[in-house]
Amino acid sequence: MRVLNVIIPYFNEANRIESMISGLAKEIRANQLFREELHLRFCWANDGSTDSSKENLSRAIASYLPSGTTVALFHVDHFFVDLERNSGKA
Repeated sequence: MRVLNVIIPYFNEANRIESMISGLAKEIRANQLFREELHLRFCWANDGSTDSSKENLSRAIASYLPSGTTVALFHVDHFFVDLERNSGKA
């Protein structure tokens, strides 16, 4: 099975994170691109958020796109990285 790793940085996204996760789940369920099973691994990089982004992300993932589940042809997993402070844009 092929693996697709997706790295998503976030910083103070508490107000938008739920709609982003629900939209992502909707797009995955409507998959029209892939015709074979794919292990889809999301790496969420918290870039020093000072709001409730991390907590909101965990709740949204549990509600819309839980780790270890299969959605359409995708086997979904999530990994988390926390940075102590914001590193800014590259």
